[in-house]
Amino acid sequence: MQSHFLKYFPSLSQLHPPAVYVPSFDEICRLIEIANSHERTRPVGDLAYIVASTGLRTGELENLRVTDVDSYLGLVQIESKRQGMIRYVLVSSRALQTLVSLHARFPESELVFGDRSRSYLQTLLKKFHLLACKIGAENMRLHSLRRAMVRHLHHLANSEQEETAIQYLADHALHTAKSELDLQTILEIAKPFLEDLWAELDVKKV
Repeated sequence: MQSHFLKYFPSLSQLHPPAVYVPSFDEICRLIEIANSHERTRPVGDLAYIVASTGLRTGELENLRVTDVDSYLGLVQIESKRQGMIRYVLVSSRALQTLVSLHARFPESELVFGDRSRSYLQTLLKKFHLLACKIGAENMRLHSLRRAMVRHLHHLANSEQEETAIQYLADHALHTAKSELDLQTILEIAKPFLEDLWAELDVKKV
């Protein structure tokens, strides 16, 4: 049966062929650990953590504005102009701190990754690939961290109650009309479930 999280990350239902390399969380943590050990590559580790813990796409990060980040609710708002909808992504406190740290490099910009965000992210992607090769994971790509997140969440969902929480999140996460109460409800149901995943990524936090 198809994971409900493929509904939460709809593009993955078309981008999940058997040959695609999906890294383990141990590999992801190793890459983040190595990246964070040097100031020059620390932004690469930050980027990898954000993608692995939130499932955000490169294009979404490229257009992410400071005002899209809700530190109070622990949410990031992603607006899809093509589909005309807004989705809300739950983020850990570490991810929020990481986004703040990344934006500190571009304090004058309304974009988290600066006015030249595409160019900056492309530079980080090149460094990401070099670090992936260094740990023997040549096939690891940034977008594969999203797949790792989805797979990990699917493996955690081994009870009827968890499947219900996943279904609730999947059914409501993409709706544009959303009150603060609805967001709070999603937060209460989904966050404890996602905290298990975030804890896995925090094991080797530097």
